[in-house]
Amino acid sequence: MPWRVAQSLLTLRDEVDQAWPDRDRRADGTIGDAAHRSRSSDHNPWVRDGAYGVVTAIDITDDQGIGQHLWEHFLETRDRRIKYVIWNRQIVSAVKAPWRPRPYSGSNPHTKHIHLSVHPRRTAYDDTSTWGLDDMSAAVEGIQRALAAAGFDPGPDDGVWGPMTEAAFRASLAQSAPA
Repeated sequence: MPWRVAQSLLTLRDEVDQAWPDRDRRADGTIGDAAHRSRSSDHNPWVRDGAYGVVTAIDITDDQGIGQHLWEHFLETRDRRIKYVIWNRQIVSAVKAPWRPRPYSGSNPHTKHIHLSVHPRRTAYDDTSTWGLDDMSAAVEGIQRALAAAGFDPGPDDGVWGPMTEAAFRASLAQSAPA
């Protein structure tokens, strides 16, 4: 059966690509592999839309702090299209314990990417309205200022997540990691 990706997820990926044009995309994904096909997964095109199966999940590589940004953005906005989000051993769901992050203990801890599934209703999965990521440069400027205030050098607070901001961000994570 032919398949396609939910339009709302393509809109999200486009916004992520605009906000972080130089991001790593190696852990990006939509359609499931053989392991996904062997179990229930939103990476499988199980939602039927005419002659097509629709994939209602996307993985976006956690590069340049993207996972943290998206996690916080989704928790704050609680977009009605979201079914659940998994990132960094945590899950938040619009259904179970609504919008309260809880531990995630699945076989993949989702530390290399953030996973987003949308509801299997056409009004959710094919809604192409903005996810609100177009203002990410302001968020990056805030992070750059916070990194500088904490003694890390992210370069200028210009809203661009470049190599200096990435290095400062990683250094701050390493410093705050438990011993």
